[in-house]
Amino acid sequence: MTMRTSLTRRESLKTIGGVGALAGLAGCSGGSGDGGGGGGDGGGGDSSSDGEQTDGGSQSDPESTSTFGIISGPQNGVTFLVHNAAAGVLDRESDVGLDVVSGTSGESMVRLVSGDEELAFGTAFAGLNAMNREAEFSQVEFEHEIYQMMTQTTLIEPILVPTDSDYEYWSDLEGASIATGTQGSTYQQYYRTALDIAVGEGNYELVHQGATEIPQEFSAGRVDAMGGPGIVSGLTPGFMQQAYSDNDVRLLGLTDETEQAIEDHEWLSLETLPNGDFGDSIEEYTDSSETTTVRVDYPHFTTDKVDADSVYNLMDALWSNREALIEAHEAWRLFEDDEVWTSTLHPDVPVHPGAVEFFEEKGLWNDNLTAGSF
Repeated sequence: MTMRTSLTRRESLKTIGGVGALAGLAGCSGGSGDGGGGGGDGGGGDSSSDGEQTDGGSQSDPESTSTFGIISGPQNGVTFLVHNAAAGVLDRESDVGLDVVSGTSGESMVRLVSGDEELAFGTAFAGLNAMNREAEFSQVEFEHEIYQMMTQTTLIEPILVPTDSDYEYWSDLEGASIATGTQGSTYQQYYRTALDIAVGEGNYELVHQGATEIPQEFSAGRVDAMGGPGIVSGLTPGFMQQAYSDNDVRLLGLTDETEQAIEDHEWLSLETLPNGDFGDSIEEYTDSSETTTVRVDYPHFTTDKVDADSVYNLMDALWSNREALIEAHEAWRLFEDDEVWTSTLHPDVPVHPGAVEFFEEKGLWNDNLTAGSF
């Protein structure tokens, strides 16, 4: 297993064409901006939204590799622990390796398309923006075309308030400050877009800081509400459970009008869960027995830097060692369900040829997906 330390600001800035792109995607600038990973009008792209690859990007033929570098979220986050668990299993049980670095999903996506890593994780919408060179990705110097590989996880985004607050629904948060985690995380775009629908654009403040500071800001009363990754890979992150344990909190619901508007949105989606799934001590403080909130899909991404055999071998090693992966980290249990492997893939972003071969061999290929080719 190989694990490097977190990227420094200087290392990250080497990968792109300007400071502004990294500040938007990877959260390297200060302040309380809305975060990265998509949104807004793009520019400079020559890819189309129908999932077809274009001529720009790759500078060389795909290469064979047995070691895949990936930036995998903050060190205390579920995704980082999941990838490190996989690195250990693969090191012991296969000829394939993972080289894991901590950092935001925005950093992960930028480093991938710049040719500095072989894998990335990010939201499905961020992958679509990267393919089309839209939003902050229009400022990135691309070396390679992006492809999807397989599911990373599904993330559930709640909003919590003190039980004695006057807030009941997301739409009540006009003028509120909401702690939602690291600016460079690509899930922030989902929060912002859903809040724009519920509250109105510019009618709230997203407060960005490290994930562990979310419960601290909330407990100290420096923010009115808190969000963040409520459930990741079916698990409640420790920092979210801390907020539930240290405070009397309840979940905010969505009005029927907001639910409908989110359901009608082109890339937002919802999920309804029992309140007890969010944390051990939250159910008794919440009026309803279940809550509907925003769901975020995270695929793994790769590029045409990596040849088909290498991607196939990585996926086959993960598939063949599922039992050991679950023993290493409980979040891998989701992948006992074969359908999970493709469940977060975006229909318009091409799937890497090596992954297509793997899915077809396992009977998992979905004709709604786009098969990529070099």
